[in-house]
Amino acid sequence: MAQYFAAEKLKDTALEALQNPLSDMIKDVLIDSGVPNHLIKDYETKKIGRARERAQEKNKPSRSIRPKYKNTSKKSKELPEDVYFADSFCLGAPDPTPLGNIPQGYVAIPGLPDNIDSVLVSRSPCMHKEDMLRLPLLKERPPNMSMRDWDSLNARHFGDIYFGHGVVPLPNLIADGDLDGDLYFVMWDTEIVKSVKISNVADLERRARLSKKRATAEQGSTTALRNNPHWFTDLRSAVANVGFEIRVSELISHLYREAKAEFENEAMVYADYVALGNAYKKSLDLKKHGDSVELPEHLWNAIPEDLHI
Repeated sequence: MAQYFAAEKLKDTALEALQNPLSDMIKDVLIDSGVPNHLIKDYETKKIGRARERAQEKNKPSRSIRPKYKNTSKKSKELPEDVYFADSFCLGAPDPTPLGNIPQGYVAIPGLPDNIDSVLVSRSPCMHKEDMLRLPLLKERPPNMSMRDWDSLNARHFGDIYFGHGVVPLPNLIADGDLDGDLYFVMWDTEIVKSVKISNVADLERRARLSKKRATAEQGSTTALRNNPHWFTDLRSAVANVGFEIRVSELISHLYREAKAEFENEAMVYADYVALGNAYKKSLDLKKHGDSVELPEHLWNAIPEDLHI
């Protein structure tokens, strides 16, 4: 019965997915990860299906492409034959097994088709290939997981992605994600997935630990903020400043446009694209955390001087 409900949830998601083509941000990251552009176009053609093609030919509103379920004698739901989708946004969740038995570097997504062995996982905002990982699905019961826990895990509804344990939390390695309500983009189209290399999670964890050590060593510049007993009041005053909020919004938009333009430039400097993309992601937290946005000095001229905040 639980598997039936998981299948029904997957069908509901499929119908919603028909009206949501891949975003430009996701497509850029897929291309940066090595996915050929023609595979993305082929996938979207399959995903949209004949239903959207008919709607476009007849110039109907987009809502008219939503296909109807077929009624069967068992009163169940079946997807129309021209419906295909292999991507969704899933809620990030910790390992639900009592002893945390999902292995390091693995994810569990109950309800996916049985022939899927690995998936691409990212999180919005994502800007470059480091923000998307190809991770193996947990397909067999680990030796240290009880049969009861295994059955319970696989009986859950489609819609959540469960992360295995590691030295560094796996969500942290996916576009700086966490498990406080983040939605993760998941792609399981086999042609697209196999064009991306399996991520070396152990190496990513090692690099993350080294990066954290370097950041800790460089925290001297923030000592004044930490030792300021009025820092929270000062921060609220800054955030409450309407002019400040407007400038932050302009900075966010400008950094995204610059990163996008660099990515589409035939003479793209990849390091600059990554730097602009990371600055864009960091700028999204300015209003909330009041942090700083780092950008290499040679890129400062790309940002209007009045936005150097």
